[in-house]
Amino acid sequence: MKRIGLFMLFLVLSLYGFAALNNQQKIYPIDSDIYSGLEKLYLIEGHSLPSTAGPYSEAELLMMLEGVKPTSPQTQLLYDHIAEQLSVAPKILMSSAVGTTFTVNTAFELYAHTNSVFKDEEYWIHGFNERAKFLDLTWDLWSTDNIYIFFDAVLLMNSLGNHHNNAEGNYLYKNAIVTNVPFIPPADFGADGDFTFPYRSFGSFGSDHWNVSIGRDRFSWGPGESGNFMVGSHFIQHDFIKFTTFHNSYKYTLLSSFFPPDSTMGKDQNYEPTGFTMFLGHRIEFSLLKDKIGLALSESVTYKSKENTLNLAAINPFTFYHNEYIRGLANSLITIELDINPGKYVDIYGQLAIDEIAIGEISPPDPGAYPNAFGYMLGAKAAFPIQKTIIAKTSLEAAFTDPFLYLRGLDGVVDSADSGYSHGYGHDAIVKNFNKPGDYKRMFLGYEYGGDAIVLNFTSSVEQAGKWSAFFDAMYMWHGNKRLDSQWSVYGRNGQDSLVSILSGDVIERTLVLSLGGKYHVSYIPGLFVKARVDYVHITNMKSDTPSIVTTSTYGDEVEQYLNEEGSNHWDVQSTFTVGYSFSF
Repeated sequence: MKRIGLFMLFLVLSLYGFAALNNQQKIYPIDSDIYSGLEKLYLIEGHSLPSTAGPYSEAELLMMLEGVKPTSPQTQLLYDHIAEQLSVAPKILMSSAVGTTFTVNTAFELYAHTNSVFKDEEYWIHGFNERAKFLDLTWDLWSTDNIYIFFDAVLLMNSLGNHHNNAEGNYLYKNAIVTNVPFIPPADFGADGDFTFPYRSFGSFGSDHWNVSIGRDRFSWGPGESGNFMVGSHFIQHDFIKFTTFHNSYKYTLLSSFFPPDSTMGKDQNYEPTGFTMFLGHRIEFSLLKDKIGLALSESVTYKSKENTLNLAAINPFTFYHNEYIRGLANSLITIELDINPGKYVDIYGQLAIDEIAIGEISPPDPGAYPNAFGYMLGAKAAFPIQKTIIAKTSLEAAFTDPFLYLRGLDGVVDSADSGYSHGYGHDAIVKNFNKPGDYKRMFLGYEYGGDAIVLNFTSSVEQAGKWSAFFDAMYMWHGNKRLDSQWSVYGRNGQDSLVSILSGDVIERTLVLSLGGKYHVSYIPGLFVKARVDYVHITNMKSDTPSIVTTSTYGDEVEQYLNEEGSNHWDVQSTFTVGYSFSF
């Protein structure tokens, strides 16, 4: 009887603790099934898209869910499934105000492909962000109603997929068969193991309509399926501080992210860098006409300092960055997004990026004019029920990006003492893998494919929520010779005399991607899943992996550029098979 009494007392205290802890500050990642489910729910019920600036707090996702009233058995089931996912409680209650959960995620993933030319990370469709982690140990902590902490420790392959950018092409993914286990050959744990973790780790605090978080995570701003112009989901990690306030009719977000300075490229851990790179962006989203129209306005500055100096005007969260006139330190960018749901099931959306525009200045291609730099996107998404428990979703999207989108330099805008070609301060940053010297990668912060591209993208999927899903995707891309490493110059210098338009250069790279795959959750073993996918990739006039030395005619500087190579045509079949299991305690 005494033992039963103690057990009942423990049970009452546990239930009391559960009832007292009403914490909704858990942060869900941008690729969460919860958000994708909400997007389908909004489409089917005739709403414009929910907020497209992630990641999201639990409080915000609950507000999104409460903003939709299911009108059919199919959407009611989807609504209930999302609500169930958001009702997860801490596994361990340490007191009435503190709870915690430990989760073990493990997966074995096998990669096979047919062509060793496709050895670089950028040519693998199932890339680093999509790959399963061999081991991922996560810790969630809820404290009172307002504080949440998350940390993950992972064992996986490094984010760059090569051995120290070896010029001879000693890339891991040139092998026909590789796994995600860093100590199974051909992987070399010392070279291929990742020591950059955590990839997601942060503290979060807030209340019903606001949240502040600080730490490391991935971000995405925009409705695009192939990517977004301001903040792209492909960028592996941001070390950040973020504030957001969200309501039914509007949302405001302020994001500041920090990255290694350009001077770290090619250096080891003993190098003491000077300078830093900072992204600072603010965004406001509106829901108009009874949730039929969504409008989002974003502006940012990518600030790069060589000497650890910071112009304090650049960190004003409520200023207009384009008016700061700090070209020698930063590049500013504006994006405008609009989406309309004219009825049930379908949403039409568009994005416009304004990076450089000649207003009241010399117009291109007059000598001294800056090249215009825009990005355009138009797309449509649709979701509809097939059966009571099965929902389909599809999208069709086209993106056009000017050759000089995101590129910047100081050519023609510096004094004579510093004259010469410079890459300057574009909308890009560095991802560094802290493993061996020289492991680094420079990436666009916005659209993954950068400028000088035309992209047609199609996606389709069917899903029975929580049980199985299948997809078929396709993409076709034309890409000119302007890329991240390309020379920027004002007109009238370095041989740039005629107007540069989309798909620059004489040789255009063309890429076709077809993808098919699916995932199945084993219902009789909770936490166990299997998934597989096959990607067919065909590239015509593939970009050379050997740099060409281009001499700038005005200054005589030598610049390395990776140009499209006529007649370099290659195809690959890339297959992935995964078995995964997770449990929490």
